[in-house]
Amino acid sequence: EFGHTNFYTRGASSRALWQQVCNDVFGITNEDVGARIQKTNDYYGGKNPANISHVFFSNGHLDAWSLLSVTSYPENNRNVETMVADLGSHCVGLYAPDSGEVVGATNIRTRAIQLFQSWGDLKMAIV
Repeated sequence: EFGHTNFYTRGASSRALWQQVCNDVFGITNEDVGARIQKTNDYYGGKNPANISHVFFSNGHLDAWSLLSVTSYPENNRNVETMVADLGSHCVGLYAPDSGEVVGATNIRTRAIQLFQSWGDLKMAIV
């Protein structure tokens, strides 16, 4: 992107771009990308990893890596939540606040802080 020293940006990106990077840089076809995603999901439990607690899965809707991530999770009592930011790219909501960020970034950051603070309070109560 013009004005940036690398292609990792705070704004929107596309899955097609990152799949093309896999094609061009690593020689991985689109079909192989899908197969490797499935293999990773099989190994780690896919969209429903077992035996986890206190996890917040945050994703950007336009982030190619979100294909590998948990983007929804059944209601549970183990403090596992997900959130997907519309128009968000990789690491959306994990940067410092910015006046031009997508709304989803603010929502993810706010929820993450709420959860981490409550989990910290829980740990202090257990000690």
